[in-house]
Amino acid sequence: MLREFKNVFEFYLIPFLAVIFPNKIFYPIFKFVCRYTFLYNKYSQNSYSEAKKFIKVSQKKKTWDTHVKLLFLIDITDFWLARFRPKKMLKLLNRSGNWHTDNGHMAMSLHWGSGYITLLDLKQHNLDPYFVYSETPVEFKFQSFIERQYRKARTKHINNISGSMAIATGGGYDRIKNIVSNDGVPILLFDAPQYNKETHYQLTVFNQKYNIAKGFVRLICTEKINYQLYSVKLNYASGSREISIKQLNNTQSEENLIKELSLFFEELLTSSPEQWFFWRQSSGLFMENSNE
Repeated sequence: MLREFKNVFEFYLIPFLAVIFPNKIFYPIFKFVCRYTFLYNKYSQNSYSEAKKFIKVSQKKKTWDTHVKLLFLIDITDFWLARFRPKKMLKLLNRSGNWHTDNGHMAMSLHWGSGYITLLDLKQHNLDPYFVYSETPVEFKFQSFIERQYRKARTKHINNISGSMAIATGGGYDRIKNIVSNDGVPILLFDAPQYNKETHYQLTVFNQKYNIAKGFVRLICTEKINYQLYSVKLNYASGSREISIKQLNNTQSEENLIKELSLFFEELLTSSPEQWFFWRQSSGLFMENSNE
């Protein structure tokens, strides 16, 4: 019962302040909540200690934990903003680089930063986004009723934006190919954890191996699909979202694509490591490079 009550605040009451009040009012409240209360603590649990196994961390633990909690709060909030105040949400966006608008292509990034706004930004540029997701074999049976309701509403909203249905991997090859050929833009977060050890390629990040799915690599190289790498960073000082979009690219070499994705992965985690969502489970995702 206590968890349900706590989740009312975490998923509804506190995030909804962003819908009602301007950024200069709600964002300082968000920062106070994340630094001085127990709310959102589960998101920072073990994140700092796990990250230190793989990277040099310059922040003190208190600052790291506050930033991690704030990132998750913003991620929860962005659904409500996208649903009820999309124009207000887009005013928080600072853009570097431009989306390619002449024809369809793939947009790829990591589970890093506050990326929900990407869907709205693509729409604003008259592009049709289609979010690509991995169906995890792990049940979310530990979610509270309040959190489950939030997740259902969020999934429904993403589906509505994503051409009425997001794309599940493990069968989405032809659909992604057809969407690109019809000038749509599938969005893929390529660091999604891979639980099936037989269906992966490996990136090299911080001299560690990291499994990624095979399908999209083969899709890009075999079907000659263009792609843009992008990232959306949360500015912790102001609360703005800073999107950086790389130039349109293409390759038929799987080796070159793997190398490019590895460098991009390491670049983001080096620039602002606390913005990566998977540190708490990173020991099960990174593996020692046996070739070194």
